[in-house]
Amino acid sequence: MFKDPRRLLQHALFWGLYWLVFTLNGGLYDLDFKKNALFMLLDLPFTMCSTYLLVYRILPLFFRKKWITFGLATLLTLALTMVAKRFFMQYVEYPWLYADSGYSFTFFNWYRLVGHLVQLLTATGIVAGLKYYRDWQRAKGRVEALSAEKRIAELSFLRAQMHPHFLFNTLNSLYYEVMRKSDGAGDLIIRLSDLLRFILYECKDDLIPLSRELELIENYIALQRCRFGDRLSVDIMVQGDKGQLIPPMICLGLIENAFKHGTTQKSGLIEISLRIEAKGDRLLLEVQNPYEATAEIEDLGATKGIGLENMTQQLRLLYADQFQLQLQAEGERFVSRLAIPLNAPMS
Repeated sequence: MFKDPRRLLQHALFWGLYWLVFTLNGGLYDLDFKKNALFMLLDLPFTMCSTYLLVYRILPLFFRKKWITFGLATLLTLALTMVAKRFFMQYVEYPWLYADSGYSFTFFNWYRLVGHLVQLLTATGIVAGLKYYRDWQRAKGRVEALSAEKRIAELSFLRAQMHPHFLFNTLNSLYYEVMRKSDGAGDLIIRLSDLLRFILYECKDDLIPLSRELELIENYIALQRCRFGDRLSVDIMVQGDKGQLIPPMICLGLIENAFKHGTTQKSGLIEISLRIEAKGDRLLLEVQNPYEATAEIEDLGATKGIGLENMTQQLRLLYADQFQLQLQAEGERFVSRLAIPLNAPMS
C-alpha cells in the first residue's frame, strides 16, 4: 500500500491533521491541550488499524456483493476495536493521565462508547471517501487514455484503408498515360511521388495546413485530368486563410468521392466544382459532381465505396457531433457539403 513514498507522506499528513483537529476539539473542554494531545496520540493506533482494515479489506466485500460477510466483519471489527480501546484506557491512559483528576472510569459507559464509535466511523468515512475518489480519478484517467489510444488506432486503421483506395485510382491514371505513350507520364510520376510522400510522412500528423491539403487536391486533379483529358472540367474556388489546420485527407476524401462517382458516364463533359471557405471558426467545403439517378445509393447518399464511409467515421472520431455533413442529389448534380470547426479541441 505504501510502495510510493508520496502516498506514505500523504497518509502521514492526513493522520497528523486528524490528530491535531481532535486534540484541539478535546482541549477546548478543559483547556488542557497537552494532556489531550497525549491522549489522542495513544488512541491513534487503534483508529488507524481499524480504519485501514475497514477501508482496504472489509469495504471491498460490499462492492463484491458479499453483504453478509461484510456486515459480520464490520460489526466484529467495530466491537473488538471498542473493547480494546476501553481496556487500554482503563489500564494505561486513565492511570497515567487522569489518576489525579478525580475522574472515575466506567468500562461500559455507553455515552463514551458511542463517542468512540462516531469518531472511528468519521475517520473511516473520510479515508474511504478519499480513497475511492482517488481510485475514480485514476480509473477516469485510464479510460481517457485508453479512449485516446483507441481513437488514434481507429484513425490509423481508417487512413490505412484509404491509402490503397487512392493509390489504385492513381495507378490506373498512370497506366492510361503510359499506354498512350504520352510525354506527360513524367509529370504524372512526380505528382504520384508527392502523393506517396504525403501518405507516408505527413498523413500520420493530426493536423496539416489547408494549403498542403490544397496541393494534394491539385495533384490528385492533375492525375485525373491525365486520365479524362478535355472531358474533365474542374472549377475550384478557395476563400479564407489557407494556413488553418485541418485533419489530413478530409477535403480530399470528398474530392475523391466526386471523381469516383461523377466520372461513370461513358461520354460527355464531366463537370466537377469545388468551393472551400476557411473563415472564422468554421471550414466549409462544397463539392458538386454529375449524378446518375440509376446509381446504387447508400444511406449516406453516395454509391458504395470505402472512401466516403471511412472519411465519415474519421469525422465522428475527431469531432463527435461538432461537424455537419450533407450529401444529397440536386437534379443531375450530387452535392456534398461539409462543415468542421477550426481551432477547436478534437474529441
